Amino acid sequence: MSRRSSPLAHGATLLVLGAVLLSACESSAVDVKRDPSFTREEMRAGGLLVGGVASALSDLSAEEGTRYAALLEEEIASAWTEDDAVTASEAALRLRPVGDACLAELGARGELSAERLAALGEGNSDSRYLLLASIYGDELDYDEFVSEAQEVSGLEALVNRNRAQQEDMLVTKTIRSVKVAFLIYDLRSGGTVMAARIATADSTANREPLNVVSEAARGLYDTFDAFGFEGEGERKVVGEPPPPPAREQLLRKAFAEFAAELP
Repeated sequence: MSRRSSPLAHGATLLVLGAVLLSACESSAVDVKRDPSFTREEMRAGGLLVGGVASALSDLSAEEGTRYAALLEEEIASAWTEDDAVTASEAALRLRPVGDACLAELGARGELSAERLAALGEGNSDSRYLLLASIYGDELDYDEFVSEAQEVSGLEALVNRNRAQQEDMLVTKTIRSVKVAFLIYDLRSGGTVMAARIATADSTANREPLNVVSEAARGLYDTFDAFGFEGEGERKVVGEPPPPPAREQLLRKAFAEFAAELP
């Protein structure tokens, strides 16, 4: 059984003993379109500029945008070095911010105008391709379930007594999903040669012994289990949701996924 809601939707107070913060398995989804003319040879010969990271959510500070752009360049450089033992400079990879006006337009429109691209092309003479990224999703979700005790006996109980779960646990999870769009422009032609959308997700969890949960809270949990409590699109959780995974952690994974998709 599982339920979802905002982190403030609690129906009862829990006595939290020995809550443990866990990290769940990451997941990702990748959608990539690439022009056949955008080959490895063309990209390496023409050079690739990392122009910056914008946000369609209007929640990105200039400092964060600069840091995320550096992370994107770092992940691409790492992928290229692992792939064929070339350095970023040898592969003509550059980090060159396009400016706040360009990033604001990218965040608002999801792409750059032809006029903006023409201006960028006129002001650039050493690299042919421009990479931009935009965060268009950052959502939190919540889940809750009971993890039942492991039944062991005899020698197995003696060997696994410190590892086996001795009692039922209430597991409360916070799931974060981040979505990033990537565009690579050919500054000579003004066209788009590669576009990608990558979604990544990860979670953290609190585990609390079920036998320390108050009777009122346990009754509430049983009620949710039976009826779902999905009124007005929200589900309540009884336990205390842990802090979500850091956005930068999920962005780094998305950047690495994108770097792996480059020709």
